[in-house]
Amino acid sequence: MNKCWLLCLCVLLLAGSVGFVVYPLLKPGVRRYCWLYFGPETKVCLLVCVEGEAISFAHYVDGSFTGQTERFGDRTKCTNLTIADPDGENCYTITRISGMTSGRETPKELLVHVDIKGPVEYHQYGDTTEMGLDPETAPMAHFRGPLTVGAATINWKLPRDLALQRGNQPTDVRALVGTFDAARRCWVVVRSESMFTRPEERHSTFPEGIHPVVDIEFPPKNPGDLPIKRRYALDQFC
Repeated sequence: MNKCWLLCLCVLLLAGSVGFVVYPLLKPGVRRYCWLYFGPETKVCLLVCVEGEAISFAHYVDGSFTGQTERFGDRTKCTNLTIADPDGENCYTITRISGMTSGRETPKELLVHVDIKGPVEYHQYGDTTEMGLDPETAPMAHFRGPLTVGAATINWKLPRDLALQRGNQPTDVRALVGTFDAARRCWVVVRSESMFTRPEERHSTFPEGIHPVVDIEFPPKNPGDLPIKRRYALDQFC
């Protein structure tokens, strides 16, 4: 009888100690996903999976998984990850990735920086907002995609206070060059100024003479007259 009680006590102590130690290790983490597309025809893409500080990149070509995956225990260590374009002329280098959280919390948003190398070279960065809990609901960022020029938006909508004002204080009109798709939550822009330079060395990354313009149509002073049209160069960068 004494041996039976001792055996039961040992089992209870062992179960309690195992449960206390193992339970936190079995708690599953939260994974979030986003897609990175590259090139005008998006033949190559990466499925990004983030869990805490860890990040992985699964490679896809023409919609099929290639079997190649890179993994990093710390997303800040993901630098100089290069993806070749099937066209044989262009390649894309992820230079750095930052999240909106720190520590073990899995970020819901990533800022991805990419250098585009080829016949035309430039730098882009994209903001993947509200990353999905599965690949089907994941947002996408399209690098070296079709470029458009538009006024700077907030969540793909123009600011409510954006309006031209008369007087001695001109209105600042901020424009972006990039690839935007509200339905897929795609927001990727071309960097317009040099990086990692002293303030006095800052300069535009666009070729000389290349910059966006804005066309403005003013209402006529007298009814029946033609409207007044003016074009303004957006040749300053920030």
